[in-house]
Amino acid sequence: MVVIDKDSDRIEQLRKNALLYVEGEATNEDSLIEAGIERAMTLVSALGSDVDNLYVTLSARGLNSGLFIVARSGSIGSGRKLLRAGADKVVSPYRIGARRMARMILHPTTTDFLELLRNERMNNFQLEEIPVGSSSGLIGISLENLGIRRNFKLNIVAIKKKG
Repeated sequence: MVVIDKDSDRIEQLRKNALLYVEGEATNEDSLIEAGIERAMTLVSALGSDVDNLYVTLSARGLNSGLFIVARSGSIGSGRKLLRAGADKVVSPYRIGARRMARMILHPTTTDFLELLRNERMNNFQLEEIPVGSSSGLIGISLENLGIRRNFKLNIVAIKKKG
């Protein structure tokens, strides 16, 4: 992970925590290149301005066509533009907050349960995503025959098939 930031206080925190960083503007292609965008697998663009996130997304996509890009959006219209510019996923904190508030009203018990699962104090609970490739030995074997619960004390909560 490499962070691009221009704020001297945040740079100092990155330095203290021995994290990799580039001091500069993420909207500047030279900063992206210095951070290694051409060999990166993922980019998170979470700048305060939709215009800046759009610019970073366009620049990054032009420098690395295989990059997985997650971009922050403040409005629905800019979210669509970010997707057209090359973002793979767009996250809107305002939409997330609105959905969460609606769930609290419509499904308070379920929402409380999900919050409990996410709570840092629940050390004995962990939710993981495990990709299974086409050459895996798990292919073609029923869940019952895999014995995942019996052998590993794990529960499968969902299966997402490709496509």
